[in-house]
Amino acid sequence: MDFKKIVALVKDSIDPKIIKIFLIVTGVFLLLIILLLLNTKTTGNNSANNFETLEKNLKNAAVRYYKKYKEKLPTISGDYRTVTSDELISSGFIKGLSIARLNKTCKGNVKVYQQSKNMYQYVTYIDCGDVNYSSKTLGKEIMKQNIENISSTKDGLYSYSSVAKSSSSSKTTLMGGYIFRGEDPNNYVKIHSTLYRIIKIDADGDVIITPSSYGILSSYDDRYNSFTGNTSGKNEYNRSLLKKNLEDNLERNKSNSPLLYINLVEKNFCVGQRTSRDVGKDGSKECKTIDKNKVSALAAYEYMAASLDKKCLMTSSVECQNYNFLSKHTTWLSTPSVKSSNLAFYISKTIKEEECSRMMNVLPVYALSKDTVISGGSGTKLDPYVVK
Repeated sequence: MDFKKIVALVKDSIDPKIIKIFLIVTGVFLLLIILLLLNTKTTGNNSANNFETLEKNLKNAAVRYYKKYKEKLPTISGDYRTVTSDELISSGFIKGLSIARLNKTCKGNVKVYQQSKNMYQYVTYIDCGDVNYSSKTLGKEIMKQNIENISSTKDGLYSYSSVAKSSSSSKTTLMGGYIFRGEDPNNYVKIHSTLYRIIKIDADGDVIITPSSYGILSSYDDRYNSFTGNTSGKNEYNRSLLKKNLEDNLERNKSNSPLLYINLVEKNFCVGQRTSRDVGKDGSKECKTIDKNKVSALAAYEYMAASLDKKCLMTSSVECQNYNFLSKHTTWLSTPSVKSSNLAFYISKTIKEEECSRMMNVLPVYALSKDTVISGGSGTKLDPYVVK
């Protein structure tokens, strides 16, 4: 029997109704597959097999979100906006945020900043409540890599207590944190192409940093001082030219360093006065006056606390320059001198007093959010933490 006869025989033996039902079922099945694929492409998966896929899903959802809501995008170069995973889920741009292997729902957000006109960069942050399935953040990574060496006698991270004051109250409280001390601790972090040194991790887990080399040129203040009868300046930090110049410099350069700008948080910087013979590195003098800001200058007690020399006791102790990674700089401090209203402290190896009108280098001090995402690094100069 040839092939044609076999086909004809099989065709005659099958009920036409069964063929029709089979074709309909097959068509419906294929249609469901097509709709499922289209839905996945539009809204994203609700789970992923690995963390990299989860980050990609969240970022793609944010891209689709801002493509639809263009009016929510930042309009100024260096500026940024944030959309949370909850918003993306409720708006239907992603079904959910979870790792298939974890029995937990993740949370996150995406920051989008404008690099230049019509050019945007997206930075994702995800927390699944598991160190292996959460974005690597600067504060946690510093603690993870230094926890075994805390309170040793070598260069590194030390626990410390400092005084903090609320902006809405005159009361001060003792707060804990961690500070880098020593000649050259592994406290380097890279943002874009600029190296910074990490000063400390405060009680909130936020990271206080300063540039490794560059600064701005500024006087502390050059206003007319009626007590001295000349323009030697006034040492009230919150009304000083130093504060204004630091703020202006940050605003002016935010488009050049958007990854710095989008990760900054406001902190209560301690800017109160002290004498050259005051003892103490806990900020109890300086923190009587605060400036709530994203940028400031170093305070005297922060410089003193970075030294490992046990004889660094007073503001003017010459030993404070020893075993101190901050001693390489000449810079204004935010700390005014009690001695005279036209005097403030600065660093030139040791802490000294100077008329506020003098022009000199100033190292800005920034507060990075504890959720600042990094791609890796070990904190050394050759392998710094890298903000992404």
